[in-house]
Amino acid sequence: MTIRHALTVNSGKGANDFIVHGDTVDDALIVDGSADTATFNVPLTVDNGIVSIYDDLADNSNATSQQLWIGGVSDNTKGIGIGYDTTNDHGFIQVADKSTAYKALSISALSYEFKLSTTTAVTFTTTELVFNASKAAIDFIVHTDTVDDAFKIDGTNDTATFNVPLMVNDATTITQSVPVSTTTEYLSLLDSAGGDPSVLRIAGKVWNNSVRTAIDFIQNSSSNFRSEMSLLTNTGGALREGLRIDYTQNVSIPNGDLNVNFSATFNVSKGAYNFIVHGDSTDDMIRVTASGNLLGFYGVSPAAQAAHIADPTGGATVDAEARTAINSILVVLENLGLKLAA
Repeated sequence: MTIRHALTVNSGKGANDFIVHGDTVDDALIVDGSADTATFNVPLTVDNGIVSIYDDLADNSNATSQQLWIGGVSDNTKGIGIGYDTTNDHGFIQVADKSTAYKALSISALSYEFKLSTTTAVTFTTTELVFNASKAAIDFIVHTDTVDDAFKIDGTNDTATFNVPLMVNDATTITQSVPVSTTTEYLSLLDSAGGDPSVLRIAGKVWNNSVRTAIDFIQNSSSNFRSEMSLLTNTGGALREGLRIDYTQNVSIPNGDLNVNFSATFNVSKGAYNFIVHGDSTDDMIRVTASGNLLGFYGVSPAAQAAHIADPTGGATVDAEARTAINSILVVLENLGLKLAA
């Protein structure tokens, strides 16, 4: 059939359908006069030109305002809409249960996926990429091939966690732009594998009106809260505790010797702090007890400095050699500070 002039179907605008069959497909094109819809049940091919769909609508009502809607055969209220928001002046792609709720959009190629949730999660501009632009309780998670949550930003707790080793080639780039205070850590390393959380904190803090660097280890369990630190050495692959500062403010060297190649002053603040050196089998080879200024050797209870011992004089028999030796002993004791000087 050839039509050389205008053809109007359903000029009376009644509830009449216009239907075109294919050779094997019924209703290849159907214009539903009651529902005011046009449906293609065969592929729509345009060899030259474009398909134009016009409507002035906005995208702010659960996907009821798209110029192009692609829905399912059994339920065309669920689908994907494409259009241009003439009110807010932008294009959009939306997935929705029409007039009910928005749905997530997944862009997939085989096993690789890119998903967007119904909450505003990602925004792209010419200058930045923003994740969780709406500042909701949304997590940002990166997996590796073998580790879940290798990197996680917890949107609810406002924390960032690495569950894999953190490698930094340029240490000068590790910064945190927060005010230095007595409660703020620049870097915290958390280990909760043993049950109770343990934290190594590296911080710049303020004590006595001056900024100081602080490194401490905190173990927090249901029974105690303590802060202490140990420095380890590696000998032939075996880790050994080299220096320990415990939560009672005691400093000890559990394994090895203390070699000091510089001037060192112990108990600078002149507080009630003791200095103790043990031998391999004898405790308190040297012990300085700050309270009372006491000193002891070889496990003997520390004692105060002895009073002055006068040089030997008088007597019925004067043994010059003996007196010389005794005087030399007194000089040695005096030089060592074990007795008062004259």
